[in-house]
Amino acid sequence: MRGRKCWVFEGGYRNSCFIHWPEGGLKDRRDVDALRAHIDLLPTLVDLCGITDPKVDFDGRNMASLPTGRKKNHEDDRMLVVHNQ
Repeated sequence: MRGRKCWVFEGGYRNSCFIHWPEGGLKDRRDVDALRAHIDLLPTLVDLCGITDPKVDFDGRNMASLPTGRKKNHEDDRMLVVHNQ
């Protein structure tokens, strides 16, 4: 985990994200080990806000079932490519 943000080492692109929203169903502390990226935040927040038809095709994936506890693990065949010049 050496390095800082924007570095090509694991410490540069593996960062934590905290969301606290009791009224939205995110009350309990929960660790999510699934492979996720910044592009997954918008589709997740859209789902948590109850927007049913956003009329947009998001690049990210909805992960709302993970922090709410609706699903314990997320079996996902996914690869994220991190490019830094």
